[in-house]
Amino acid sequence: MAQRAAFLMKSLYFWLDIIKESPEGEALAHIRTLKARLNTFDSSRLGSTDLVVVKNALMALQTLLESDSVRAIVNQDFLKFIFDRDLLSDPRRAPILLFRAKEAKKAVEQFGAFDASSPQIFFRPGIIDFQAIGRLIGNLGDFYAGYAPGMAESWQNLFASCSEAAVGRLPWQLEGTECVERFRATVTAFRSGSKSVTSHRIDEPVGRHLQVAVTTATLVKGQDRFQMLEQTYRDGGEVALNFTADDFSFGYAAPRPWFDRAMAGLRSLPDLRSKKALYLGELPWSEMLAVSPAEPGLASAQKFPTLAQYISFGGWSDLAPVNVLAESGCEQTIYLTRRGPDSKFARGIASQLGFAADLEALFSTDAPNSSLHLAINRADKILCTDWDSFDGFSLTGIKQLFTDAYRTASLLSRSDRGNAPTGCH
Repeated sequence: MAQRAAFLMKSLYFWLDIIKESPEGEALAHIRTLKARLNTFDSSRLGSTDLVVVKNALMALQTLLESDSVRAIVNQDFLKFIFDRDLLSDPRRAPILLFRAKEAKKAVEQFGAFDASSPQIFFRPGIIDFQAIGRLIGNLGDFYAGYAPGMAESWQNLFASCSEAAVGRLPWQLEGTECVERFRATVTAFRSGSKSVTSHRIDEPVGRHLQVAVTTATLVKGQDRFQMLEQTYRDGGEVALNFTADDFSFGYAAPRPWFDRAMAGLRSLPDLRSKKALYLGELPWSEMLAVSPAEPGLASAQKFPTLAQYISFGGWSDLAPVNVLAESGCEQTIYLTRRGPDSKFARGIASQLGFAADLEALFSTDAPNSSLHLAINRADKILCTDWDSFDGFSLTGIKQLFTDAYRTASLLSRSDRGNAPTGCH
């Protein structure tokens, strides 16, 4: 089983290469292209007080975002926000137009920067449409689930031929082998038969086939107040969140029996994150991929498609999910993290949302009952990476990511963690 799982992970490298011309491959390329084009866009014009300059800059940004190379993944709400024809044609509403242009400037300049310094990030529409990206790459889930005629048998043949052959080898070290040729043939066969697929993995509930959970910070009280603030923001007014920690829970989508076991144990733990756990239900992957990756700064707070009573504020809420996994019954937990200091982003988001007095309780690496400290010390092993050092948008960077992930020296057991407060030396 372990060899098969390892081969599945390594095969992703070849999948990325094979599907370059497919819709999902183009989606990944769009992200890389968008990032590059935003880096070269002259955003300074958006901060001008000259209406003519600002209007021209907004039209230039609209043209960029509606180009064929990126259009499929651009958030239409962002386009409507920056290019509102009523605002453009009404001189009396010029202050709102200037405000939105400045917000567009921040969105461009802070794209992917994970900056949590302003409450406006919870209201500013994101440039990327996460729901569209999820749909575009959902085909990957169908492929690995074997959802096409003959795919179940094809995967069994691949496992028999390749699982053992891939042991101890990085993906590109398999180039030229019969195993890779068989994998390429399997992808080709899947693509030719995928149009006949009637059931899609992305529409299935999280955890139906593999015991997993997806998390997101969830506003459970004050939704009407948030929506009023959202309108104030769009009209150019000042916004102050004024929420407290009591207004939020840390939500999880997971199979009901799995999470019932987890909740029974979490209630007895002393840490704040465990006490704020909320069961969201057996939600589909399509819903959770639209809200959990939509971190503040990359997107505004997101409404759940099927949970009208809640608003999602992104998956920063449990970056070390050891406790929920252990309490659900996992025999062994391995915490995947990176070297270096703990992220300031999650702390910044928590402070903005009313957790300023609870930062140590959530993120301290010293306080015995902090959520992070308990998770690190409870993990059976920690896989330490240097992933912050690599460019995940280039083939060279992806190779570096794979190489770093497979360094066995980076896997620490509990006895190896002396003087490593974040779990890594």
